Amino acid sequence: MAGIGFELKRLFHKKGVLNTTKAYGCMITCTLLASVTVTSFFSMVVTRYVADMLFEEENHAVLPCFWGSTVIMMAVGSILYGIFLLFSGATLVQGLLCFVLFGELIIVWNAMSFLSAIKDYKGIFMSFLTSVAVSILLGALLLWLKFPVVESLLF
Repeated sequence: MAGIGFELKRLFHKKGVLNTTKAYGCMITCTLLASVTVTSFFSMVVTRYVADMLFEEENHAVLPCFWGSTVIMMAVGSILYGIFLLFSGATLVQGLLCFVLFGELIIVWNAMSFLSAIKDYKGIFMSFLTSVAVSILLGALLLWLKFPVVESLLF
């Protein structure tokens, strides 16, 4: 990750639409990679536990497991990703937006593990469809209001 941080620092200091797009793409990629890496350590254990609890009809144990695993992942991941962001070369606003995106992604990946175990595939699809539509509309609105490009798209 250190090499990626140096590359991001170099991209953020260059001006122009192409360099801004490259920096934005690298930040989103790093955020996705970091969130998937953190959640992958818990995914197998969590889905096995949820499947066992559902089989034993202990449905009351599923939600506390979700929140407990989410809190642990957020705590560990936030420290590690926060250190990465400090050295990435992103501005304060870009860093905060990436940090928020990281937290959201941790919750999303964890929720997908739980929803997959519950087999609510229609709910997963509708959630993603709704979130993509809201993101595109909000990004377009912010760009139309002349907010900075990278911050608008991250937001």
